[in-house]
Amino acid sequence: MEQKKYYGTIVHWFNDLHRGSILPDDSAQRIFADGQSLTADYLSPKSGDRVGFYLDAGEKQPVAHDVSPVPDYHPDEKTVITLEEWDFQQNGGYGSSKKNKGRPVFVLGQFLTDQARVPEIGELLEGRLCQHSNGQWLLKEAVILEQTVPAKKEPSPRVRPVAAELPKESIPLPPTAPAEETVHKAQTQATTENLPVNRIIKGSIISWDDEKGYGFINYGSKTHNIFFHISAFHYTNRRPKTGQAVSFYCHPANGCGKQKAARVVLRGDEARLSDDRPQQSLPINIINLLGGIVASATYLGAVSLLSRKLAAVYLLVSAATFWYYREDKRIALKKTIKKTAATSAAFPKTCCTNSVCLAAGLAR
Repeated sequence: MEQKKYYGTIVHWFNDLHRGSILPDDSAQRIFADGQSLTADYLSPKSGDRVGFYLDAGEKQPVAHDVSPVPDYHPDEKTVITLEEWDFQQNGGYGSSKKNKGRPVFVLGQFLTDQARVPEIGELLEGRLCQHSNGQWLLKEAVILEQTVPAKKEPSPRVRPVAAELPKESIPLPPTAPAEETVHKAQTQATTENLPVNRIIKGSIISWDDEKGYGFINYGSKTHNIFFHISAFHYTNRRPKTGQAVSFYCHPANGCGKQKAARVVLRGDEARLSDDRPQQSLPINIINLLGGIVASATYLGAVSLLSRKLAAVYLLVSAATFWYYREDKRIALKKTIKKTAATSAAFPKTCCTNSVCLAAGLAR
């Protein structure tokens, strides 16, 4: 039985003791290793080295043996990886190459050359490597390689020899159903094939119940329909309509073997399938918009036409106000001067009369 090869990182290595520990990629338990565990071409390990190793199953404490270094990648190196995991929500995944299975290579959706297709687990991706600032390797300019499966040759049917010619008899045929009924049955027939959960599929809405909030999307052929709920529709201020061309991806089949669309977008918005935030589309009332434009244009035209006349009227009103204020002040000043003059003329006569009266009193 072939032993399983593990991969990990040397976390500690003591040169004086010639022993250390390895942290596997798939476990948190550290594996003991010493000088006898190393291969002949790997005599000077150090902390941080990526290694491959085997485990001794008979030991109580796991001990590594045949520890060998894992070859590292190089920037801008062209390589082919096998995809091992893909997260549709995060729009990314990782895989590894044949020469370096213990070193993962990450792939992001933005680095795929074909943005309309999502890679599936097990597919081969080819591209060039670049190293991130955190030390991880990324695959850029990633191309999904098409894997050709050899067609199986079907055995030729055996023909039984006919000894004698059978008499020809008229065989009654079963009554045929009307054409419309046959088409209706074909359209309502459910498909038994499960759709991939991480592939963008194109179709069109064939029915929609706006009151209940659900409908069906037709894809592939007339017999392939899939259910979708309003919560799967990506837009908040839009409602699905029958006949709209859409793109979608599916949830895995439930216990009854039925699938439904997980997210639905209009054709051309496939890039939004990986966006968790719903699109806030603002409804535009064309009539109100045109009315506002006409009103604004009318106001601006009236202001530009009447601005000179309004300025002239403003100047005339200002001049008349100033003249009225000036005349009012002048009349008030004139009345004050007359009153002062009359008071000054009457003051000497009053003084003389009072003096005569005082003298006459003293004489008596």
